[in-house]
Amino acid sequence: MRPVAPHCGGMKPVFNPLWPIEAITDQNQLMAIAAGMEREAALRYEELAGAMDQAGASEMSSLFRDLAAMERAHEAGIGRWASRDGLGAPQPAGFAWELPESFGDEAAPSPYRALAIAVRNEERAFAFYAYLAAMAQDGETRRRAEMLASEELNHVAQLRAMRRRAFHDERRSLRPVPRSIEDLRRTAAVLEDELARLGEPRSILRKADEIAETWLMTAEGAKDEPLLREAQELAGRAVARVVHLRSQFSG
Repeated sequence: MRPVAPHCGGMKPVFNPLWPIEAITDQNQLMAIAAGMEREAALRYEELAGAMDQAGASEMSSLFRDLAAMERAHEAGIGRWASRDGLGAPQPAGFAWELPESFGDEAAPSPYRALAIAVRNEERAFAFYAYLAAMAQDGETRRRAEMLASEELNHVAQLRAMRRRAFHDERRSLRPVPRSIEDLRRTAAVLEDELARLGEPRSILRKADEIAETWLMTAEGAKDEPLLREAQELAGRAVARVVHLRSQFSG
């Protein structure tokens, strides 16, 4: 699958999902945050792998261990990136995943639930970097934040695809994904109208999640560059909205 990039430079800082921070102007600070996020993700993927061992889901356990190894490699890569550009060695900043209260109890989550936890936190990571990119006060910090956001949104797309497969018997079916710019824009108008008519928080969040899923699937299957680009833009905004809504409704 081709990488899905959010083009964060064009996003207005509308969605500040859970992080009421000031704009970051120090690149060392950004790299420390990135290292901390990668370290936390590696730790949590190892925990999810252990939970899948407990559930007897060896394939999922292997998947999560591979993801943990990938996150550790990313943390090491951030250190090399900083060193190459003459920055200090990143000291990983504190960052914690959102986990259900029952996480770590004896009852292991199902593969679908484990993937849902991973999706939710990768979405938070994407939205965080997108917010930092939108608020950056210098071009280099913005560029770095956009690159990190692009990587996280690609993780979101991959994990959502895995979650779809894990929950193949889900009753809700997405409408066919758009195959042209014109179809995409018509679908976007319909979906946004449907969302605007909803009033109950759970229904709003479910529809917002469906919209994000639609644009990620559209980008994944796009055969031409204009459709890919527009679907990517919509996907980035939709994922950021899902994170924002979750923060609102959980508060």
